[in-house]
Amino acid sequence: MRGRKPNPQRLRILRGNPGKRPLTSARTSPFVAGTPQKPADLDADASAEWDRLVRLLGGEHGVLCEADYGILLIAATAYSMFKRAERAIAEHGATYETERDGLKMTRPRPEVRIMQQERRAYQAALAELGATPAQHARVSPLPNDSEPKGIAKFFEPQRPRRG
Repeated sequence: MRGRKPNPQRLRILRGNPGKRPLTSARTSPFVAGTPQKPADLDADASAEWDRLVRLLGGEHGVLCEADYGILLIAATAYSMFKRAERAIAEHGATYETERDGLKMTRPRPEVRIMQQERRAYQAALAELGATPAQHARVSPLPNDSEPKGIAKFFEPQRPRRG
C-alpha cells in the first residue's frame, strides 16, 4: 500500500476538511462511537493506561469505537511491559558482566531490548489511535459560534451611540 495511512473518520471530522473531499456518512460507516469494555485481566499499569487512553480519546473528542478494542489492548499491554522493564533496569542496571575464555564482557540486560520493542509497539498503537503529539497538532479545534466569521472578524463590533 503506497502513500499515507488513511485517518479514522472521526479524526478527519475534527481536523476539518481542507481538501473538500466527501466524507463517509455515519450511516455508511460500520463503526459506531462507543467505548470498548476494559478486559478484567489487565495488570495495574495496563489498566491505568487503558483508562487514560479511553478518557483522552473517548471523552471529549469521541474518537473511539468498539472496533478499537484490539489496538487499545496492544497499547495498554505494551505500556505495562515497558514499565515493568523500566523498573527492572532501575533495580538491576542496564548492563551485566559475563566472562568467556577469561575475558570479562559487559552486555546489555534483556530488559533493555524489551523496553525498546515495547516502546515501538506503544508508539505504533498510539499513532493508529491518533493519540501522538503529531496527530494532536493536526487536529483543529471545533469552531466557536460566538466569533465573527468572514470579513466581519476584521472589524470591531458597532457600539450603540449615546444621545
